[in-house]
Amino acid sequence: MKRIAFLLCAASALVAIITAPALAQVAAPRLNPNAFEADNAINPATVPWSGPSRIGLGILDGSEERTVNGVTTPDSEQKSKYVVQGRYVGENFAVSAETAKVEYTSSNNPTQSAEFDVAVVNGAFVIGEMFSIGIGLQNLTGEFKDSTAPADSNKAEFTLPQVGLALNFDGFSLGASTGTETIKKTSVSPPAADVQEEVDRKVTRAGVGYAMRDSDKGLHIEAFKETKEYADFTNLNDDNEEDSTGVVLEVVFANILLGVEAVSTEKNDKTGKLSSEKDAKLFSIGWVPEQGLSVTVTVEQDETTNPFNSTVSNEDSTFVGVAWLF
Repeated sequence: MKRIAFLLCAASALVAIITAPALAQVAAPRLNPNAFEADNAINPATVPWSGPSRIGLGILDGSEERTVNGVTTPDSEQKSKYVVQGRYVGENFAVSAETAKVEYTSSNNPTQSAEFDVAVVNGAFVIGEMFSIGIGLQNLTGEFKDSTAPADSNKAEFTLPQVGLALNFDGFSLGASTGTETIKKTSVSPPAADVQEEVDRKVTRAGVGYAMRDSDKGLHIEAFKETKEYADFTNLNDDNEEDSTGVVLEVVFANILLGVEAVSTEKNDKTGKLSSEKDAKLFSIGWVPEQGLSVTVTVEQDETTNPFNSTVSNEDSTFVGVAWLF
């Protein structure tokens, strides 16, 4: 049970960390060319307006503390082995891809760890001058490991294919996407039989925004909302309903990027009762010319509260990305 609990905590922490550092682009493309997309609220239809083309690399580092009954203790640390990104933006077609590997280590038990693989692929066409349609796939796979029980295995895989639409008129934009996320969980603890379940749930995203980039200056303002339905498992832990709202502000002057985002997420259990609240804040700064080498740093601070046992988790992470824009 401790091993399963650690996997669930690590998976929850990873989703929290990789959701926020990538500035949302549900309605309008981000100005940060190095943002870590991962499991973020993204709309594939915005990719054609996210030029220029690029290739990039990044690293993620962070930690989590948990406070129970006023006592604070370290909970986990996470480091990415790698983040690799690429994007081609043509006149009427664009495609983007990203892959990453992130590792978690338990601060309370050094024999316990978790490894996550992330993959994101998006493609879109522009119809006319203002309308785009895109398709995308986001995949997150996590596996728990314990050096004292190598035969045990607990895995969770989240796969979200989606279709998106976007309307862009003189920088003002509307966007929405929807898809069915498949969650597959497997628990293996010899000599007991394997337990494997698969559940689908609907994911929807919508946003309104404004984005412009003119030479060495730019502006991106956006408000977005994301909802995920409740995932009801029979023998394994359920995934609660999620309702997230966020606002984004990015400014570029003299090719210097300053960005800030605030995201609030509520999770509800099967009865609709609030199970947790998360407030995430992130700040970005970097050098982002229209062509050539870009470097950005994004710092995130999260606070998650469980109203039932007054447990508070505080997560801090830093993502550093570099990209060549062409």
